[in-house]
Amino acid sequence: MHEGAIAEGILSIALDYLHRNKGAVIDQVGLKLGELSGVEEYALRTAWLVVTRGTAAENSALVINRIPLVGRCHNCEREVPIGKKMQESAGLIELEYGPRLMPCSFVCPFCGEPLEVISGREMQVDYLDIE
Repeated sequence: MHEGAIAEGILSIALDYLHRNKGAVIDQVGLKLGELSGVEEYALRTAWLVVTRGTAAENSALVINRIPLVGRCHNCEREVPIGKKMQESAGLIELEYGPRLMPCSFVCPFCGEPLEVISGREMQVDYLDIE
């Protein structure tokens, strides 16, 4: 479970910021997590509860902002969502048998050229609220 190591890293950043700014308590930690970051949110929240125990962040809220996977076509210059949203708009998900996710395509649905991923890989501390 690499989420434990990620939680420890986030806590280290938060405590360093707290001490540099002469704070006493961390109230909230905001994160940006892209769909392609490989982080399982439930596991990260569980790890956060464990690693913050007995620290200035013990009762802090972990606020996660999920960033969608988006690609840009260098040929037609369109930006398009990659994954389920693209598949829904193209009618690739068969709803009569229930939702089914088709394999992701990193090809522009408009011109067929490859897409460059421009968002969705983020994994960063966005903000900290301290007292």
